[in-house]
This record gives sequence, C-alpha cells and structure tokens, in this order.
Amino acid sequence: MRFSSTLALILVCFLPISVLAQDNKELVQVKDRSINPNLKVQKFTDWTYRCSYEDSADGQQADKSCELSQAVMVGQGDNQSPILNFSIAKADDKAGKVKWALIALTPLDVHLPSDFGLQFGKTQPVITRYRNCNQLGCWVVIPATNKIISNMKRYGDGFGAFRLLNGQAIKVKFSLLGFTKAFSALEQGVDPDVNASFSPVTENDGVQE
Repeated sequence: MRFSSTLALILVCFLPISVLAQDNKELVQVKDRSINPNLKVQKFTDWTYRCSYEDSADGQQADKSCELSQAVMVGQGDNQSPILNFSIAKADDKAGKVKWALIALTPLDVHLPSDFGLQFGKTQPVITRYRNCNQLGCWVVIPATNKIISNMKRYGDGFGAFRLLNGQAIKVKFSLLGFTKAFSALEQGVDPDVNASFSPVTENDGVQE
C-alpha cells in the first residue's frame, strides 16, 4: 500500500481521551511512495483521489492502487509547509475486521509515548500508537471503522493532536469538505476523472459543524 504526502493550527493541552486498544502492527505495511508515471488524480474540494496503475510484463494493466489524501499546511503564501498528511486506502487486515486504514504522517519531533489523537467534530476523540518513523516523519495507522468513516462524512472538520519533544501539545484542524464524494469514488473503485479539476461541495454532502 502506498501513501501520499487549510488550515488552522491551535496550541492546546491534551484532555483525557479514549484509547484505541487494537494493536495495528499487522494492519498495513507502511512504505515510502515511489514516483509512478501511471498516475491519475482527481480533486474533491480539500481531498485528492489518486490511483496508480502497474503494467504487467506483456504491457497489459495488471493492478490499480487507489487512495485519498490531504496535506495540512501551515504558513502563508510561498512559505507554507505540511504539518500533517492524511491518507485513506485499503487495509491489509488479515483478520478481515476493517476494510480501510486511515494513515497520518506527523513531524519527526513528536513525543512517541504520548500517542496521536484524532477527533471529528465534537465526537469523543481516540488515540493511537505511532506505527514507525522514517526520514519522512512518524506514521500512525488507524483502523478506519464504519464509525470513523461516518463521522468524516458527517462533519466539516477534523482534528489531529500530538505532543512535541519539548512538551508542547499541538492540535491541528483539517478539512473534511469533499470527503463524502471522494470516499464514494474510492469505495467504488472508479478511475479518477482527470478532466474534472474541481468537485465542489453541494448540499448533498451532509456536512455538519
């Protein structure tokens, strides 16, 4: 499975939040994304739907791998940089308990024992252990249960929370606008419409504050 690399940054202190007890070690294999020329991309407001295509030895299309992604940026103008990257793709769950995995990529200077917090709207947050770190940052792999997917469709914003090595607690707000339509495309496995440069939010997206 491959993962890709607006929004407000809020400094907060962690509140007690429920722990996601599942051990995610075998859920997915986190790997760096390699550049793939066989790539199709479609934008759904603040979420990007992309599929990469691998050809077989005889030149026929052999496999398609798709995901949703969003890079959460901080800064202004040309000085913006990502503080969090989110992606959703099929989970490699041998137990078959979850179909999708939500992956977050954080900065390297996070305090790993404090874990990663995730919240949608005003729902009860959950925290998850960090999966591993590499030169890109630290990875969090969260089972995207039906409840999580439903909340991402329902609310207009989500929050990612982590603590830095200096003890500072960070809460990052990210957009869920466009997620409903983007996830529908991912779930159905349709090819991205490269001619649709922008898919605006409509009343049918069911977004709540």
